[in-house]
Amino acid sequence: MVAGAANLGTIRANYVGGPVHLNSPGVFLNAAAFAAPAAGQWGTARRDSITGPNQFSLDARMARTFRLSKRLNLSAQLDATNVLNHVVYSGWNTTVGSPQFGAPGGTNGMRTMQITMRLRY
Repeated sequence: MVAGAANLGTIRANYVGGPVHLNSPGVFLNAAAFAAPAAGQWGTARRDSITGPNQFSLDARMARTFRLSKRLNLSAQLDATNVLNHVVYSGWNTTVGSPQFGAPGGTNGMRTMQITMRLRY
């Protein structure tokens, strides 16, 4: 904790050089590029120096209306999120000194589908 600051949690790390991102499986951040700051001091890593992860998701909707009579219509609608059902990481674990540093911190939801039918009169 830094004296006089309202931040009670972890603070920014020191950037010690080297590439921030790695292209190795399962680990996306370079732990050697960061070090814990001295007690009671702010680190030198700039704000937003750790970017990502890139996110891509495909959602879809299909709808159809059936005319049953002059007064009755039946509407059917299918909504799907994450149609491709691939993993989308929501963030990285950025706790310096943790063995999980650079690993994905969480994922967004998997594919979901919802069918809605309405009878209109």
